[in-house]
Formats: sequence, C-alpha cells, structure tokens
Amino acid sequence: MSRMSTTDQANPILVVDDHPDTADALTRLLRKHGFAAIPAYGGEEALKLLRSLRPAAVVLDVMMPGTDGRHVLQAMRKDDRLHDVPVVMFSADYTYETMRESMNMGAQDFVVKGTMGWNELCARVGHHARHAG
Repeated sequence: MSRMSTTDQANPILVVDDHPDTADALTRLLRKHGFAAIPAYGGEEALKLLRSLRPAAVVLDVMMPGTDGRHVLQAMRKDDRLHDVPVVMFSADYTYETMRESMNMGAQDFVVKGTMGWNELCARVGHHARHAG
C-alpha cells in the first residue's frame, strides 16, 4: 500500500529532464509511491509550468540543451513565490564543482544519475517535499 503524501494535485512534484523516458519513468515511480507528479521535458517547459504552478518539490536535471537546470534553479530562487520550493538536482554530471555550485545556488540535494536506486531518489524527494517551508 502506498504511503499517504502531503502533496496533492495543486502542489505536485515537478520532474524536469530533457529525456522524456527518464522524466516519465520518475514521474510514474513518484505516483506509485503516492505522490502527485508531473513531467516537464526540458528547462523551457519547466519555466512555463512554474509560472502557473507552485510545486511541492522539483527534481531537476542539470545538463539540458537550451535552458539548463542551473538557469531554472536560479529563476526559482529569484521568484518570491518559488524561492523556498525544495529542489533536488539530478544529473549525470558528478563533478564536485557542479555539485557545489548547485548547492550554493539553493538546491537542497544533489543526486548523481545511476548511483542509487530510483526508490532512494523518491524517498529523498518525498522527504524534501514534506519538510519544505
């Protein structure tokens, strides 16, 4: 049985990745774990969604063509409505510099793709979503 979540349809978890298969898989898994979740297929789509949505948390790929994850995070931290929304950076770029920069920009967590199971990633995202604000 799925555990109950503090997120609802008004405040879903936004999953941002330029690879639709990755965004869709993580969105389905979060839903399986009892969270409302919606995908965004890149930084531009994420920024459009964020104009009308205040998510419970954001899973954000760092390396995306065009508007990358750092740009999305920076825009969120400058927006009074979104500045405190938890962000978990999710990337194949595992350099110390990228991780440090993301955390200094205001990300709550950084997960390197492929280093942990999907369920662990969901647990981290859920933790940040429940303990926000």
